[in-house]
Amino acid sequence: MDKLFIEGFDGTNGRAEVYEVIEIDGAGVEQVRYEVLFKDDRKLVASMGEASVLASELAGDSRFSDPGAQWHDLRR
Repeated sequence: MDKLFIEGFDGTNGRAEVYEVIEIDGAGVEQVRYEVLFKDDRKLVASMGEASVLASELAGDSRFSDPGAQWHDLRR
């Protein structure tokens, strides 16, 4: 198994980190998943986007907040 650090998210809840995890399955096929580490929790997900959003939410980092919440009506 190989593990590569992708990105860290710092927020009001602490720090969450995203890693790319590469494993070879029983048939010799390379499997890539993404691991999110936050405090004592470890979660594996299928995509880097999902991992980034999850890490951001866990850390309390607003980087991937709902863009609608930041919308300003420019028509006024």
